Amino acid sequence: MRPSSCQPYRLSVLNRLCIVLLFGLPCYLSASPVVASALGPPDVPGPPNPVERPTFGRALVNEVQLGSSRIIMETTTLTDLARRFPKTDIHHRGDAGDSLTWVCYTLPTSSGNVNIWLDSGELEGGNAIDGVVVSPTNDAPRADCPGIEIGDGPVALDAGVWLGATRSAVLGRLGAPSRVYRSMLYYDFQTPLRDRPKDCSVAGELAIKIEGDRITRLWANRTTSC
Repeated sequence: MRPSSCQPYRLSVLNRLCIVLLFGLPCYLSASPVVASALGPPDVPGPPNPVERPTFGRALVNEVQLGSSRIIMETTTLTDLARRFPKTDIHHRGDAGDSLTWVCYTLPTSSGNVNIWLDSGELEGGNAIDGVVVSPTNDAPRADCPGIEIGDGPVALDAGVWLGATRSAVLGRLGAPSRVYRSMLYYDFQTPLRDRPKDCSVAGELAIKIEGDRITRLWANRTTSC
């Protein structure tokens, strides 16, 4: 669900060289463990007709808060998280355009325990975080999705919506979605970057699953391209 037609402006020359040398596998500048895995974040349920033009002119997703830590999209890396939270394993599957690298945590929140996946696709070199998935869970923390100490503060997206919020609260906060498909609301956004060369922009999506009139799962991603 990430834009794939343009190269991201912020991807360093070193990271691009590593991607080429490793045939699409992520390049890490630290000794963080990388675990091959067939599992990963739940995929976004796709509507039959994707939107041709984003309807929101502002970035809806810029950061994720994990207690006292701020995860800045496209800036904070998976290796940053591995250094900050010692239980972290970095997981990877696929290659080239299907490449996905992620970490998973099981965390207590105001709406109950959640699994939160923070991931990075090919365009971010498999390291800079450009996607997040949040889903409720009744399961205990496990080796591939451990519990961690996050300090004081909530677990939240800066979009201002969270699990358990009602559909009317979502519409009141964000307005009408770009698309609706079955139980899904899709908010597609794109905004130009005024401090970058012409035609550089941030694009992405906030996808929300509604069941029983309340949010039961969230997906968000964003990519800078030129």
